[in-house]
Amino acid sequence: MARSSFEIERIRLDAARSLPAQCFDDFLRLSQSLLHGPVFQWLLVDAPHELLRKEVMAALERVLRAAGLSVDRLPLGGSRIRDVAALEMRLLKSARAASVVQVTVPRGWFDAARWDAFNVRRERIAAGARTRLVFWLDAEAIALASRGAPDLWAWRSGVYAFLPRDSLPG
Repeated sequence: MARSSFEIERIRLDAARSLPAQCFDDFLRLSQSLLHGPVFQWLLVDAPHELLRKEVMAALERVLRAAGLSVDRLPLGGSRIRDVAALEMRLLKSARAASVVQVTVPRGWFDAARWDAFNVRRERIAAGARTRLVFWLDAEAIALASRGAPDLWAWRSGVYAFLPRDSLPG
C-alpha cells in the first residue's frame, strides 16, 4: 500500500531527527532532492567517517523505501570495480533495478585520471542510468572533481556534507 505524502514527510523528519544535529539540514535537502527531483541526478556527498555515513545511508534508505523507491548499494574498490569502465557497467546494471544507487567510494579511488575517465563517460551514463546516483565521497575527491573536471562539476545535481561535530569549524 502506498504511503501518503504526509506519512512520507513524517518519516523523513523522524529520520533527520535521529541523526546528529549537524546533519539535519543536509539530510532534509538530500532526501528532498531524491524524492522530488528529476529521475536522473548525480549527487555528491562528503561523508568521510564510516560510522556516520552508514547511519545517514540507513536513515535515507528508510525514507526512500517508505516513498516506494528501490535502493541499491554499490561499493567501489576491491577486485570487482577497478576502473571507471567497470564502474560504468555496474552503474548501468544497478540503474535497471533501482530508483536510487548509493555508490560508496573509498578515499583515493577517484584520482585525476579516474575523474577524467568518468567525465568522458558522463553523457553515456546519464542516458543509460536513468536513476538517482548518490556518490559518497570525501572532501578531497569532491575538490578534485571541481578543479580537474569543471564540465563534469557543472553536471552535478547537488553537494552535501555529513561530518561529525568534532570536524566542524568553530
